[in-house]
Amino acid sequence: MMNSDAATLVSLAGTALNAVYAWPQVTRALRTVAGLSLGTVFAGYMSRLAWACYAVVRHDLGLLAGQIPPLAAFLTLTVILSRQQSALRTRASISFGLLSVAMLGTAHYLPLLTVVAVTSAALTAVPQLLAPRTEEGVAGVSARMYVLAAAASAFWLTYGLLVGDPIVCLPHVLALPTSILVAIRTARIRRSTTPGPQ
Repeated sequence: MMNSDAATLVSLAGTALNAVYAWPQVTRALRTVAGLSLGTVFAGYMSRLAWACYAVVRHDLGLLAGQIPPLAAFLTLTVILSRQQSALRTRASISFGLLSVAMLGTAHYLPLLTVVAVTSAALTAVPQLLAPRTEEGVAGVSARMYVLAAAASAFWLTYGLLVGDPIVCLPHVLALPTSILVAIRTARIRRSTTPGPQ
């Protein structure tokens, strides 16, 4: 009973963090997208769409509700990136459109959908971690988003362990450390490029 209560509390915290974690990145991207990885935006969108399809197939309204806010945030980031980098506009529109159609098409095949959801969630922060430093640095990258994403991953990893569900645990084994590394790297780069007091 105590394990069940703990699992419920942990899942509520994870759901709350899912709802808010990507929005600091949207706020920052409205100012600049310098250093922001399209790969991370693409993987974030793909993972949230896959989990939303998974939730629909499983008739899990709670899981679905937790996917809508970050899905909307990553879609908003796509629009912001394509407006500020016109060369990406056509490629991003075609890629995201094809991805959406493909995801909806595979929604009836649960094993494939599960693999896509787990893999894309695990890899979301990796493109940002591997992104080269640009002349503008990481001005468009939100360290706060990655701190919140790491916290969400920690809660979902804990939840998966409490309920004994490896499907829930798997993506967070990689997502947790990569989110922490991106947050640290972004904060360090920003600190080193911020001019000191004159």
